[in-house]
Amino acid sequence: MAPERIAFVLIDGLGDVNEAGLGGRTPLQAAHTPFLDAIAAAGLNGLMDPVAPGLACGSDTAHLSLLGHDPRACYRGRGAFESLGAGLLMDPGDIAFKANFATLDPASGIVLRRRADRRFEAEGPVLCAALDGLPIPGFPELGLRVRYATEHRAGVVIAGPGLTDAITGTDPLRDGLPLLDPAPVEEERGGYGEQGNGAADGSGVEAGGGQGTDAEGNMGGPPGDEPAGPRKERPPPSARSAACYSAAATRAASDAMRAALARHPINAERVSRGLPPANVVLLRGCGARLALPAFPARHGLRGGVAAPTRIIRGLALTLGMAALDVPGGTGDYHTALHAKAQAVAAALSAHRLDLGFLHVKAVDDAGHDGSAAHKAALLGAVDAMVGQLLARLARARLDSGEEGGVGAEYTIVVTGDHSTPVATMDHSCEPVPVAIAHLRHVEMGKPSSAQTFGDSVSSFDESAAGAGGLGRFPGSQLMPLIKHFAGHVVAGCVGNKAAVFPLQLLGFEVDAVNTVQFSNHTGYPLWKGKVLSGEELWDLIDAMETNGLLSQYTHLLTGFIGSLSLLHTIHRVLLKLREYNPALVYVCDPVQGDNGQLYVSPDLPPAFRSELTPIATIMTPNQLEAELLTERSIGSVQEALDACAQLHRLGPHTVVITSLDLEPDHVTVLASTTQPQAEGALSTFRILVPRVQAYVTGTGELGGDEYRVK
Repeated sequence: MAPERIAFVLIDGLGDVNEAGLGGRTPLQAAHTPFLDAIAAAGLNGLMDPVAPGLACGSDTAHLSLLGHDPRACYRGRGAFESLGAGLLMDPGDIAFKANFATLDPASGIVLRRRADRRFEAEGPVLCAALDGLPIPGFPELGLRVRYATEHRAGVVIAGPGLTDAITGTDPLRDGLPLLDPAPVEEERGGYGEQGNGAADGSGVEAGGGQGTDAEGNMGGPPGDEPAGPRKERPPPSARSAACYSAAATRAASDAMRAALARHPINAERVSRGLPPANVVLLRGCGARLALPAFPARHGLRGGVAAPTRIIRGLALTLGMAALDVPGGTGDYHTALHAKAQAVAAALSAHRLDLGFLHVKAVDDAGHDGSAAHKAALLGAVDAMVGQLLARLARARLDSGEEGGVGAEYTIVVTGDHSTPVATMDHSCEPVPVAIAHLRHVEMGKPSSAQTFGDSVSSFDESAAGAGGLGRFPGSQLMPLIKHFAGHVVAGCVGNKAAVFPLQLLGFEVDAVNTVQFSNHTGYPLWKGKVLSGEELWDLIDAMETNGLLSQYTHLLTGFIGSLSLLHTIHRVLLKLREYNPALVYVCDPVQGDNGQLYVSPDLPPAFRSELTPIATIMTPNQLEAELLTERSIGSVQEALDACAQLHRLGPHTVVITSLDLEPDHVTVLASTTQPQAEGALSTFRILVPRVQAYVTGTGELGGDEYRVK
């Protein structure tokens, strides 16, 4: 089966907390969401910390994490994302800012309103055009470019030589505070994005526990603590002059824009109508364009984004994702949600994309505005949009089939980038719900509690998701989970395709090495592909040791080994890993054959017995493999126990014979361990599994994962 195409719905500011005005429910629980509930009931659910537990994050850093990049390593500021999303191209060395049209008291220098007017769609583009291309006094070598984004927002780029983004901006981040003076970064502490302190633009970031912020709203810990997140370090002397130069240029650009706005007719007209003037452009989040691996190279997927919100659009462009045109998409309360669903469904069904990312901003705005009822109503509207997306993809699935069958298959993912509780009107550290399902399992119009696929969760909300099969996991694991769920690996559910996904769900960070790359598992009449050689594996280990990576590993799990040279090298690898971690747990699934049929070369079973069994911590053979390892036949439970005892004497403290074919009505699983018993004593466990008349592959890998954790 071909990999499934992925529809990824991201609801900005999705999560919340219980509201008394909603009867003790969250806005998501109070909303009417039959389609989101259907997805939850059909699939797997969990709770996700977008960046890390206990950390509130901005949309930019959250999206970086969810799309596969660690913001702690690569984040520089959101300005470049906003500007790129607004259509401003950036060359290497240019710096960009996220900007607000705001209201300043010229006499006192106090920012009265950080948002002059949210409904700024008519005036914003005109003012941006007036500012675009202004000369920067004292800096003729630099250029100033300004482009309207959405609502009161704009992107601002200062272009030219000698610039650095290691500077602060002018935005005080709260109403009633003085306009800031740009300066070199002394120690920009902490933070995964910028703290909004209640700002309605969604830039909020706040960590729990009384952490403070610097002038840019970036977080640090209590005095004396190391900062929790990425920082722009103090520039070295050679760079500090560039930072002073960049700060001075930014100050001059800010002054020039303020002077132009003061004399613009739009502001005179606003004042005459009793409206606050948009007489200052607040600058924050200075950043250069990031050089990151493109989305197709990172994930093997052609990705596209329906996101009128400029910062998300710009981030997507930075990652090499296509920007989908959405007529009527504004990124605010009045956005055309159904047009987004149509755009993503059309791109996926035409197979222009493998992953369509649909971003909804308005829900976050309602959280920032402190309106629980409005947030619940918007979530109901988002649910209707999701229903349209499901219907369009379901129709495309049928239309692409042949002779009454079905064609392309789809995976549906729904989650948020952070929580924005209406009670605090800012981003918070609560995790967000995640649901992922196969479209073919989503039964629209049927009560969610009556659906039979997935885990036990039947509704999409913050509380229900906590009982889901995905558990709680960091945002960095989301794309690997999605890709495994959608089957973006070679056909069949064996080997790493079966093993990696559950290990990640259990909280392990998995580095997978495919010892074979076959077209399908070897139970088919024909398979083609290549076996990793021992030399190739050792090259990987050698490079990892040079880079100081081997000390990180706590477990090693091996499965199918296709050659004797590879087995010898795996023996060397384990000894090398135990030089760094003597307590490393080695789980050996000695894949050799099943049902009397040998899958591997006859020279491999003796090597398993002599080289790998003595150094294994846990072994998980099936009946045939246990017979090969012990050189004895097994026809009863007692003979299986004797085989386990023999294997214990050879090395592993835990042995699980995963399938004993002893009786017609069930399969027996037999486990034996010497831990934590006294030396020589055994604990044994027998599990009877009803026999199902079906041929299932990949169960051994799942068993190996389970025993590895237990």
